[in-house]
Amino acid sequence: PGLINAYSSVPNMAIFLDLLHQAQRRGCVPFILPQFTVTTDSAGSPWTDTASLTVDNGGDLETQLQASIAAVPGDWVMQPGFQLFAGNPGSLGQDVSSTVIFHQSGQMMTSERLRVRDQIANYIVCSDGTGNLVLAEDLLSGEEWGHREGYVESSSPTTTQTLQNMANAALREYKDEQTSRTIDVPPSLPARRVFVDYDVGDWIGVQDTNLYDIETLRVMTISATVDQSENVTVELTLDSRIMLLSELMNNLLQKIGASAAAQVLPAPGAAATKVKA
Repeated sequence: PGLINAYSSVPNMAIFLDLLHQAQRRGCVPFILPQFTVTTDSAGSPWTDTASLTVDNGGDLETQLQASIAAVPGDWVMQPGFQLFAGNPGSLGQDVSSTVIFHQSGQMMTSERLRVRDQIANYIVCSDGTGNLVLAEDLLSGEEWGHREGYVESSSPTTTQTLQNMANAALREYKDEQTSRTIDVPPSLPARRVFVDYDVGDWIGVQDTNLYDIETLRVMTISATVDQSENVTVELTLDSRIMLLSELMNNLLQKIGASAAAQVLPAPGAAATKVKA
């Protein structure tokens, strides 16, 4: 008694917020200032997800934050002054892709792109191992990439609604190809000044190699390097969901399915499915 944290039908981020406040009342990390509440995200939009679970002892707050926001699925960012922002999908960051555009000529010093399609799944079956099954399907993804199946299983019994949340979250993560792009840019180009015209979480425009299309990508990380001549280069990692995909799904399943495990199984013949170049 007093050591078990059990929650019933509350938003996932409300669980994290409660655990954070418990730690702060004990004197830990009092400087962290959440900019969201148990009912709304940092943009004022209501949390629409719910979870019923028991949080085991011995965890850490950062892992719980990753797990809780992955279940939304949403975003979080720590701003200066230890202000912690968290939001529903798309509520954090601004779309500045029409004003902040990096062109191939003179504005990008290097550019690398990675595309991964072997994990696409647009027909998800989710089970809790006791015979309860739910389905989630994306027809548009099926038309574009062909029918590709995925299976998610929780090793502990749970509610049908929780299973549906798991299936929907998995579908959102796996229904499209995962892309990552890294570009090196000058820090102070007019209308493209880092941390002034754009920041982490914002959507910017990047000219494609065909010199015609402008791709809208999200800034995931920003890092700066200074050479011996004191020249500053900024490296932007854009829309880098590839590296986060497995971790987010594992966090999600561990949070709402205890010892859950997930495996994506391409449908037979998927390797021959027509995909866009």
